[in-house]
Amino acid sequence: MFLPVTSLFSRSRIERVNRETLDARIESRARTQNLDHFEQMLPASAPVPTKRERAHLQVLVSQFFLGAYEPIASQFQCAIMFSLLEPQTLRVLVEEIRSTFASYDDIKPDSLASLAYLNAVLMETLRLTVNAANGPARSSPGSEVDGNYITKGITVQYAHFAFTRSSRYFHDPHNYRPQRWLPMGHAQWEPAFRGDATDFFFPFGHGPRACIGQAQAWRQMRLFIAKVLWEFNVEMLPGQDFNFERDFRLYAMWEKPKFWVRFHRVPLREDRKI
Repeated sequence: MFLPVTSLFSRSRIERVNRETLDARIESRARTQNLDHFEQMLPASAPVPTKRERAHLQVLVSQFFLGAYEPIASQFQCAIMFSLLEPQTLRVLVEEIRSTFASYDDIKPDSLASLAYLNAVLMETLRLTVNAANGPARSSPGSEVDGNYITKGITVQYAHFAFTRSSRYFHDPHNYRPQRWLPMGHAQWEPAFRGDATDFFFPFGHGPRACIGQAQAWRQMRLFIAKVLWEFNVEMLPGQDFNFERDFRLYAMWEKPKFWVRFHRVPLREDRKI
């Protein structure tokens, strides 16, 4: 009764697209150039799925679409956008990437895991843009939390958005400050962020019900940002005015403003500096 009619129509369209995409992917299995998640779920040697199995696969396709597309795409855009709005951040990030690798092909997911500033940029982007209103609910076993006894069976959870924007937990919470995630010995670390609650922010959830795809998400995010910024100098076109909390809207997915940039390919290794 309380859902907008447009949302009901959009749901039927999404289900139709999912169904058509699934049918096409079933027909094309074993003919793809690269292995993907679906090839593992339904290899070429498997029989054509039954109606019941197809319905289950359709649910998985929807989850892949929501979980593996929009959140990752938002991180790609927002990490680059926020860095362009903070030129010092972009300079440090580009310098770290280009000084670490000798060639584009050297950039591999495993070797990116140790890049402290790249990880800090992505964590700060997640802090501002995490698209879950709250963490997974927990049922209290009957225990004390911060001096307060929580009765057994009470559902507890905390709000990501309120937590990440509270000055009680984060210094300068409304601004993009990757240095808050750096280790204390890093050249870009600042004492002002010493008290930030970085150990208590879990954008993918925490514990046995954490996002099953978080390791894959980290590999994708690091690889995309590193390869783009190794290969290109990125310039924000003039005349654009952005304010995240004014211009972004969240309806399960982020509704983002248009953001125009120009990519300048860097032809020579010795010229790879911002």
